[in-house]
Amino acid sequence: MSLKGKTLFISGGSRGIGLAIALRAAREGANVTIAAKTAEPHPKLPGTIYT
Repeated sequence: MSLKGKTLFISGGSRGIGLAIALRAAREGANVTIAAKTAEPHPKLPGTIYT
């Protein structure tokens, strides 16, 4: 199944598995929109909605 030209909405896309899925889908040609609640950086976990 090809993701080329498909649009995905991914929640939890600022870090972890959500980020990995978003990046992979984008590499495969999908249009990706992410949502995340993390606005402030965490000292041990990288990623916010802004990065």
